Amino acid sequence: MKHIFITLVSILILINVDAQIKARVTVKKGSDPNSVIIALRPNITFNRAISSFLVVAQVPATVMPRPTLIVKSTFHPDVFPVSAWNILENTSGGFHNYGLSVVTNNPPASDVLSTADFNLIEISFVGLPPEITSKIRLAHMAGAGPETKYQFNFSVGGEDFTDYKKMFYASPSNSIDFPISPFTGGTDLEAEINGYEAYQYSETIDAVVLPVEFKSFYAVKSGDDARLSWDVSADEKNSHFEVLRSTDGRNFQNVQRVNALQNGRSDNSYQTSDLSLSKLGSREIFYQINQTDRDGTQTKSAVRKLSVDGLGKSVTAFPNPARTTTKLVVDAPENGKGAIIMRDALGRQIQNINAQFNKGINHFELKLMNIASGDYNISVMGGGINETIKVTKIN
Repeated sequence: MKHIFITLVSILILINVDAQIKARVTVKKGSDPNSVIIALRPNITFNRAISSFLVVAQVPATVMPRPTLIVKSTFHPDVFPVSAWNILENTSGGFHNYGLSVVTNNPPASDVLSTADFNLIEISFVGLPPEITSKIRLAHMAGAGPETKYQFNFSVGGEDFTDYKKMFYASPSNSIDFPISPFTGGTDLEAEINGYEAYQYSETIDAVVLPVEFKSFYAVKSGDDARLSWDVSADEKNSHFEVLRSTDGRNFQNVQRVNALQNGRSDNSYQTSDLSLSKLGSREIFYQINQTDRDGTQTKSAVRKLSVDGLGKSVTAFPNPARTTTKLVVDAPENGKGAIIMRDALGRQIQNINAQFNKGINHFELKLMNIASGDYNISVMGGGINETIKVTKIN
């Protein structure tokens, strides 16, 4: 094509350059964990009025209820104001589908480069867990009728300039092309008439994958040992953890490595032990977990403190005092069924939870939102334990 352009310049001068415009679209990381940016890029640079744009974002239908999509921001408010975007929603084919469309009236011309992303819109989802954001994908759903509302289309001056042969592109370091059943032959018109389904998963985008997040980290004294447990999300690209220990709360040393499970799951739980605390010669021990991704990115947990002189308790609550919820950490010496009972200062029963204890560390969440502030006694019975601790609810 370049050779033809060079040798037939005089002929091409007579051709409207708009006829050569073919645009593709991409999805990439947004400004927060619940949002993504949709951008496009043409094959040639142009300065023309963009007349319409249609694109489809999809979220796995396993997320229930269906999240609400909102237009968080637009990058060209003079062309595509936030209020101009229309959103259609349905659920089919295992996905929640969101058709986003905009039509402009006498818009100003835009400089659209072939060498850079032309960011159009940032969308956010209400009710979407952050770890699912990395599974948002763009789609072109083949078919006529209602399905035409769920396709990718791009128009300049009222003419369709969609690249039907390859609708999605890889923005360097931000996204990766991931078509399914692409149209591989024929003319663009045949591609449009015959139709095909194509998708781009943002879950294959390195930049969209979120760093590992510590959902919880607990340190419980068990005899002369420390039992450490933590829960994380966005664990897919995790390499390993380092258990950091300190006797002054300031200077930490790496004392143990825990390799990532690498089971493909986003949410995982880990636990380990640090033995013979009394040999360290300190009355208090501080712990922190340092996590490292396969690309070298690191995330640290909160710091937890243990008293070496104090008796090891089988039941601990974090946080305590607490406002809305507290999590009980139960170090059970054996398997068994039991109960967790919360009573107020007058001995009245507030909560009663039937519990199944597994030998080792167990986690149970207590909801405190709807109870008055004050002290409450939490009794844990079963799994070889009969212990009561105090939890304070604050406003």
